[in-house]
Amino acid sequence: GGTPACCERWRMPPAAGAAAAVARREAAERVKAEQLETERIVFVVDVSGSMQEAIKDQGYGGGSSTGQNRGGPTRLDAAKGELRQALEKLEEDAYFNILSFSGGVNALSKRMGKAQGKHLDKAKEFVGRMTPGGGTNIYGGFETAFADELVDTIIFLSDGEPSEGETTDPIVIAERVKAWNAGRNVTVHCVSIGIDLGLLRRIARENGG
Repeated sequence: GGTPACCERWRMPPAAGAAAAVARREAAERVKAEQLETERIVFVVDVSGSMQEAIKDQGYGGGSSTGQNRGGPTRLDAAKGELRQALEKLEEDAYFNILSFSGGVNALSKRMGKAQGKHLDKAKEFVGRMTPGGGTNIYGGFETAFADELVDTIIFLSDGEPSEGETTDPIVIAERVKAWNAGRNVTVHCVSIGIDLGLLRRIARENGG
């Protein structure tokens, strides 16, 4: 395939309307077409408090599911919607896991499961239960993802700068990710939701995303 989107900028200008909706759909298509060519994938989703902020994209029709925002769909709603679509696109013989993080990290399962049957049903329920709150432990999200020795692809979604965890220094986090990936060749794709994060862009660029 072509070059995958290493770090999509999801912030849409007010009243972007149809153009914004097209941009969002194109970003999602790149995720489906490029980033899911994998057999062992870990999705890492930011569920920190800032993810309850409303999306400015009026073309997004996902509806609010968090109950935290009465102004329309939130950043977390967008992330959950794209994650659900990604799960549907996984091949049945692919293995995956999902991590959600704020101040700490929660996992769908202790180990990857196949994209079918009970594991897939459990994953959809896990996504549905995600609610925003707490800080942003980007370090912990990446550390937990790389702790899985079988992973070959990580898709990391976040909307904020690191605020909690072992370190919040962007340079240190990027260097740790590169060190964890040494000799493993795990592909890391990053999606920046709401703002364009230099940290995520660097991590994706340095790790094949």
